[in-house]
Amino acid sequence: MIQHVIRLKLRDPGEPDDAERVLEAMRMLAGLESVSAGFVGLNVRGSGEYELGAVLSIADEAAFERYLYDPVHFEVDDVVRPRIAAVESFDLADGPDPDIGERLARLARTREENEAHRLPDLDAPEVEP
Repeated sequence: MIQHVIRLKLRDPGEPDDAERVLEAMRMLAGLESVSAGFVGLNVRGSGEYELGAVLSIADEAAFERYLYDPVHFEVDDVVRPRIAAVESFDLADGPDPDIGERLARLARTREENEAHRLPDLDAPEVEP
C-alpha cells in the first residue's frame, strides 16, 4: 500500500473561495478508481506554511500510475495549479521493497516532463478554468 501525501500552499490564503475550490478539486482525486481511500482537508496543526493537504491510499505501483494519468487528475491540476504558490508531495509505502521510492519518483517525474508544455506559469495572473 502506498500513502501519497500532498501539501498545498495557497497563492492567496485570504481568498476563501480559492481554498474551497482547491479542496473540492482534491476530493475528486480521492474518489478516483485507482485510489483505495482518501482524505482531503485543512492543515490544523504545524507550521502553517502549507494550508491544505491530502492523503491518498493507493494499492500498488500500477494503481499509482493509473492515478497519475487519470484524465480527472489533469482536470484537477487545471483547477488547483493557478491557485497555489507551492506543492509538496511524498509517498509512504509498507513492505520491504527498498526501490519503490525511486520507481514512484520516476513515474511522477515522467508525468511532469510529459506535461511540461501544459503547466501554467505559477507567477502568471490567475485565469478561471
